[in-house]
Amino acid sequence: MNIVSNSHINYIMRRSILNKVIVFIALNTLCDSKIYSQCSLNNGSACVCEDGTSACLLLPDLVISHTAITGVNGYKEYSQSGNTLFNGQILVTGATPNTGYGPLHVLTVDTFVCSGDTIIGKAPTLCPDGSNPKIFVKQRIYTKNGSAISSYDVSAGIMSYHNTHLHMHVEDWLYVSLRMKNSLTPDPRQWDIVGQAAKISFCLSDFDECSQSNGYCRDNANQVLDSSNINNYGMGIRTPGCDKEQSISVGYVDIYPFNTPGMNITIPYGTCNGQYWLVVEVDPMDHFMESNNNNNWVAVPINLTKQSNTPVASISTKQGRVLCSGTDSIVLKANLGTSYLWSNGETTQSIIVKQKGNYSVNVTNQCGTALSDTLKIVALADPKIIQVSADTICQTGNATLSASGFGEMYWYDSTGVFQFKGNHFVTPVISSTTKYLVSAITSFAADTFHTMQVQTTLHLTVLLLLPYEA
Repeated sequence: MNIVSNSHINYIMRRSILNKVIVFIALNTLCDSKIYSQCSLNNGSACVCEDGTSACLLLPDLVISHTAITGVNGYKEYSQSGNTLFNGQILVTGATPNTGYGPLHVLTVDTFVCSGDTIIGKAPTLCPDGSNPKIFVKQRIYTKNGSAISSYDVSAGIMSYHNTHLHMHVEDWLYVSLRMKNSLTPDPRQWDIVGQAAKISFCLSDFDECSQSNGYCRDNANQVLDSSNINNYGMGIRTPGCDKEQSISVGYVDIYPFNTPGMNITIPYGTCNGQYWLVVEVDPMDHFMESNNNNNWVAVPINLTKQSNTPVASISTKQGRVLCSGTDSIVLKANLGTSYLWSNGETTQSIIVKQKGNYSVNVTNQCGTALSDTLKIVALADPKIIQVSADTICQTGNATLSASGFGEMYWYDSTGVFQFKGNHFVTPVISSTTKYLVSAITSFAADTFHTMQVQTTLHLTVLLLLPYEA
């Protein structure tokens, strides 16, 4: 869902203005002799290594701000109706500080993907099919050796143009989901998903400083981090705009307010009011090198108050409702709840059905317990060819082939080209012994959206007996 607002326009303008201010400050700082006593990409004498040595990698450390989600405008819930584009949505603010020892610096390379093909060269504006090319990117890793700063590049995911935000985005940056807590599973990222946003791609930039971001930057002990306690604060490269070179400097935070397009989760119809958890993860695919991969996610409890107070139970299946043979099976899945009781006695959210019959489920959730409609699973016998009759002819001409059984008879030549539908097939004129195929086929509507077809095939031969010639 694309959501465009004045707040988003102001947000993009703020990014642009901020970048201009940063560039202006950087230019003036170059005239200050104190620059040489600070940690920078040009002078590492004041840069600190995490291990206390004088030679090390200066890696970024990406985190998700808990404060950004729990603070004012951290998230906003909408009911299922009456809100136009926002029906059944929860909007979430995402903030990703870099509290490591080096900048996150991303650049594109001359390799891209168009229409599934990987191509070496400069990416075009659009692919031939009209889609945006996906451009491979590299991450620049900085190293300190005494006062010297050097760098090297490693592969790190892809970047593409975002048609709603109107600038380049690093893909797979944030993963946002609404989940139901499972006390038996310690990792919230493994809890049952109520709703989720696809792995969202973002423009990476120095949106704000940790010292000015209302506590968005914190350590694992929840201590506020700013210029006084973040080593190498400010080290980085200021990348204007959201183009093919992007970065987050040390001690800076990239922020995407909740009303930014893409920061929305769809809440399924029938979801009950009650406590859930927002789980937000940065760099979920581990594309980027950083000093700590264990602090890339946060789980925040929230109470939904604008959803349903009536329990709902439903059954879904991606395979239709027809069993095609004795070895076939169908997976039935109930809507998310806290407990389940199926009509066959099973108590899991999903069950595997191998027998025909009527199936229903009781689903218990925060609203109470509801019974689903009954889903009838039917079994269809395989089509069978019971009787066949080939033909023998003594001269060039037509032959008659017959077949009968369960299903409709479809006739094909030896290459699989369809010839005729029916029990009795009169061949075209043949001048040599010829093979034909007959298939008994049954088609049926598995449900409103699925049509299935079952087929059994036999080979028949028309034998041509020509007179003996001396």
